[in-house]
Amino acid sequence: MATWTLPQAHSLCSGTSPFHPKNISSHDKLINSISERKEPILQNMVQLWLLMKNAYDAFELHNPVKPIKFIQWADIHGVLIPKELRDSVEDIEQKKSGQKQQGVSSIAIAEIEYIPPYVNFMLKAAKALNLSPDNRTNLDEVICWLDENWPVDLDGKSERMIKSMATFLRRPEDKKGGNIPWK
Repeated sequence: MATWTLPQAHSLCSGTSPFHPKNISSHDKLINSISERKEPILQNMVQLWLLMKNAYDAFELHNPVKPIKFIQWADIHGVLIPKELRDSVEDIEQKKSGQKQQGVSSIAIAEIEYIPPYVNFMLKAAKALNLSPDNRTNLDEVICWLDENWPVDLDGKSERMIKSMATFLRRPEDKKGGNIPWK
């Protein structure tokens, strides 16, 4: 399940077989043929396709699209995704994320011959702030620590540099923000 075409994503969200037309123009014709029908389920399908097509035209959605990206887009726009489909996609993404993280964390720092000074400082920050994959960390807390502990021998201290480092120290999903459960 690397990607879905937009017609496949539309079909999956509508609860129909994703095997009919896979290109946008053929799917568009199919949807236009049912647009005059009055059945609520068909009208919902038409409305969803129009929303998706507008997002595609506005470069918000791509064709093909990664399933997790489609689900994120759907969440923003209030599109209901069948629970089984959402769970399946999220399970696959978690497994992929775990594999990636395991590959990176399996490299021992001692094995690396040279650690660049900025990376070394970030590693110190990660240890001092007790960063881990299980904890969300407040961006302001990371920024404050970096600012207060910036090594004298590191050139380039600036607000932009500190914010960039703080972003890279946090988990990718923390970039979205939101409520943080406090420790």
